[in-house]
Amino acid sequence: MRAADVHPRSRATAPRRIRLARLTVTVALSCCTLLGTAPLAAAAGSDDLPSRQAAVDVLNSADTRAEVCSFFDEPDPADSPGQVATLPDESDPCAGVPDFTIGSPVALNEIAEDFVSGAVSPDPSTAVTLGYAIAAVKFSDGRAATVMLSPRDTTGWEFAAVREGDTDFTYARQGDAAATVFNEPEIEAYYKLTGSDVEPLNDEARDGLDGRASVSLSEYQEIVEGRYANEESGSQYDREGRAGGFGRAAAKPSSQLSTVIVGGAGTSAAVAGVAVFLLRRKRITAR
Repeated sequence: MRAADVHPRSRATAPRRIRLARLTVTVALSCCTLLGTAPLAAAAGSDDLPSRQAAVDVLNSADTRAEVCSFFDEPDPADSPGQVATLPDESDPCAGVPDFTIGSPVALNEIAEDFVSGAVSPDPSTAVTLGYAIAAVKFSDGRAATVMLSPRDTTGWEFAAVREGDTDFTYARQGDAAATVFNEPEIEAYYKLTGSDVEPLNDEARDGLDGRASVSLSEYQEIVEGRYANEESGSQYDREGRAGGFGRAAAKPSSQLSTVIVGGAGTSAAVAGVAVFLLRRKRITAR
């Protein structure tokens, strides 16, 4: 997979685990690191989000709004690939930024690493884990973005990133009491899990299931085990530094780059912090 351009600003931690070919990371301001978070149970419905009020409080905070404003003002790294963007400090990061609203948070579920590695049986309770709380951002000029919050401890949330567009939110909100929507971030695929049936929701998911309209959860586990078997920790693929798809996707150009601002702590570790989290979250490893 092609390496993304990493643009350190002042602090960094982690954007979500996604294909690096589609990601340009822009490091911004925040207050905390996201490493070491234990997996949480998936949220079944779009409204079934643990500690919802805590997430709402973070979304409504001045710090999060400042991050959104900084995101809007970021220069497009695609205009100067391979170069570091140097951004001037602003006393008011929202100066000149169009009015915007941040919506209510929903759960963004992700495929569980233990499910992919085969460490757990194909059961709805173990196949999917809660990855983020996300909320749609709507600017008055028509631009859309997504704020992402990462779980903190067991009852809280903290700012993680701002991502261009609202694709994640559009799919994540489709979950309900009967069906759990989840993401396979490596290929940016979205699925709906109803009982033990897995249905694709976007083209990437349909491709991931070889065009099938649905598969059983056990069949899906076999598919992803095969898809990521050579990326597991300790494999030759891993030892060569290509785990997570860094090498094999280089020949598959992406038609889209998603600008992301991430938050965290540690100026000197800005680039390293992003890289470590991307590998930790993006790799499918047996733990």
